Amino acid sequence: MKCDVVSAIFHPSVVTFVAFLSVILYLNLGPIPLLIVTVFYSLLPFLIVFIMKELRFVSDIYVSKRNERIIPMILALVSYVIGLLFLMHDYFMFNVLLIYIINTLIILMVTLKFKISVHVSTTVGSISLLVFVLGFPFIFLYLFGILISYVRYKMKAHTLSQVISAWIFAPLSYLEFYIMFHTFFYVRT
Repeated sequence: MKCDVVSAIFHPSVVTFVAFLSVILYLNLGPIPLLIVTVFYSLLPFLIVFIMKELRFVSDIYVSKRNERIIPMILALVSYVIGLLFLMHDYFMFNVLLIYIINTLIILMVTLKFKISVHVSTTVGSISLLVFVLGFPFIFLYLFGILISYVRYKMKAHTLSQVISAWIFAPLSYLEFYIMFHTFFYVRT
């Protein structure tokens, strides 16, 4: 499979949608949370980047240049917060989305000084959510993280250090989910 196809399949908006779809279906949370996360965590962030590309505020759909990432990330965060507010009544999704927002803020702060792979960080963070919810038998999904790391490096979209540094979101995300749901809340599975 060509690298650009794999990179498109693992676009952060797609990965986010698939991860949230899997969790929402597995936990039978219903159509409203699915609609909200699809709109505010996948479609709107993608549309923001697409429109910014068409208006030539960003050079490509992957927002490859570090200095072009700040505004799209801030606008995506606004979208995430709106989606979060719609799901305040669902403690599970609210806290999952809160962690997603926290991680995006971390990525934004890192991006101010250093380019990090959003493809890889989103993929491994989303896999951590799936492993947390579905269980450790799904740890094999991290192989997709290795694949997208290789692809982004091979495409010269990132240096090795940019790809490796994005992997911090695998243990960080899992730890966040564990602390949030085992310290403060009952885990509904």
